[in-house]
Amino acid sequence: MPIISLLSEILLYPLAPLTAMKEALYWKSFKNGSVRCELCPHHCTIKKDLAGICGARKNIDGKLYTLNYARPVSVAVDTIE
Repeated sequence: MPIISLLSEILLYPLAPLTAMKEALYWKSFKNGSVRCELCPHHCTIKKDLAGICGARKNIDGKLYTLNYARPVSVAVDTIE
């Protein structure tokens, strides 16, 4: 399969729908409904229905969910010499 065709398959293939989220790892919940993300050094305290500084994790009903699970964050075609 030519690399351009393969790349277009990757970019155009419908991945998980936007509503498909996965509960995040490395977080703590508080009694007031907010959560603290412990994935990076920012240690965001995220209130209900808001996202962290990275925009990749969101507090939904007192649980932290990752919004970019199973989605590519970078696609590149590297030549081989």
